Amino acid sequence: MSHAQAILEQAQQAKKEAVELLKEVNRHSKENLMLLNRCETIVRHALLPGTTSLGSQEVPVEAWVMNTEMVAEAIRNRSAHDVALGILQMAAECKHLLHVHVNYSPHTDCLYVHVCPKNTPYGNWQNEVRLFDDSFHFEHSDIQDLLVIEDKLIELIAEANLTARVQA
Repeated sequence: MSHAQAILEQAQQAKKEAVELLKEVNRHSKENLMLLNRCETIVRHALLPGTTSLGSQEVPVEAWVMNTEMVAEAIRNRSAHDVALGILQMAAECKHLLHVHVNYSPHTDCLYVHVCPKNTPYGNWQNEVRLFDDSFHFEHSDIQDLLVIEDKLIELIAEANLTARVQA
């Protein structure tokens, strides 16, 4: 076998591997788009009850812009209690992916959030693995602190969803 033939075979093998990787990237892109559409629907429902996602429908640009402005305004006007309720809703909707524990203590006016893998054995809490653990004091904390908790929860849910899809 000549040196040129060896290089050609290597190039053909690299091409096959690249095609397979591109197919995998394409599949993950579609899954991520579906996940983003689901997140959009959850956020729209939490912020603007009675609305549906425009991402999957043909709509005039003017309607889309108006809806986007309404969502942006709703995001700006969210209270800490609205964000906390959204966190609770996400916890209930992702129980098949993660165990998100949301506890409120009225005497301290504090919201506690911690996340465990879905296969956590709860018999011995000292051995419990926590992927995330944080708290928010409604009276003393800035809403940005609660938004950080919400963002981390969204990130953990997305990672768990991707992992579940890869394993399936």
